[in-house]
Amino acid sequence: SRAAVSTVMKAHTKHGKTTSVKRRSGCNTTLIDRDRRILKRIMAKQYKTTAAKVAEFNSHLNNPVSTKTVRRELHKSNIYGKATISKPFITDANAKLRKKWCHDHKTWTIDDWKNIVWSDESSFTLFPTNGR
Repeated sequence: SRAAVSTVMKAHTKHGKTTSVKRRSGCNTTLIDRDRRILKRIMAKQYKTTAAKVAEFNSHLNNPVSTKTVRRELHKSNIYGKATISKPFITDANAKLRKKWCHDHKTWTIDDWKNIVWSDESSFTLFPTNGR
């Protein structure tokens, strides 16, 4: 429009640039750069910590932050939540039994192994895609 062009031309002649000289609109940021660095350091040391626990940890400050603010700041730093993969635990007794089984079957030939029916129903994948 004619008014928009006029506004841009006035700004260019008065200030030498076409962008607005007004201060940024909106609220001030809750966290300063120091807080962001502390937040990243907490997550680097304790990667299993949830955003809610980090927000709770900061609740004693003068200006406590919410869980959503913590999560938003972590996302800006490319830190996202991840689901941990559950692994089967091997007890010491089970490890000894496995080792004994290996020693007992160390001398088996290929023909001996052909007589085995493998009926393991557990599935282990490197990158699970089945939602578990």
